[in-house]
Amino acid sequence: MSSQNLDLVYLQPKTRTFLEILLVTVLVASSSLGSGKKRSSVTTTLPLKKILEPACTFDNIIAGLQYFFRKVIAKTDLTKDDKEKAVVKAGCNEAIRLLEDAAAGQHGAEDED
Repeated sequence: MSSQNLDLVYLQPKTRTFLEILLVTVLVASSSLGSGKKRSSVTTTLPLKKILEPACTFDNIIAGLQYFFRKVIAKTDLTKDDKEKAVVKAGCNEAIRLLEDAAAGQHGAEDED
């Protein structure tokens, strides 16, 4: 299925703020910090992978989310403290990696067709 690219560069300010709040909240909630349980390290891989999996079926969404995580979420000032900032940074890096893997997987599948 091919559709227009989801251009997250030119979002309206309110839409951009909403998406930033949503994704930061998702990163915090999917981490050990957001679960309320004490763990020795921040692990977001499994929950974040499950959250991003539906979006990873469309390469136009993957590209838009990669941009948004790199340019907006990585530099967000919506965190309340340094611990939460570290969680968001780790989650952001993991999300970018997952999206890159998904993009590479889709391009590999297209080459086989």
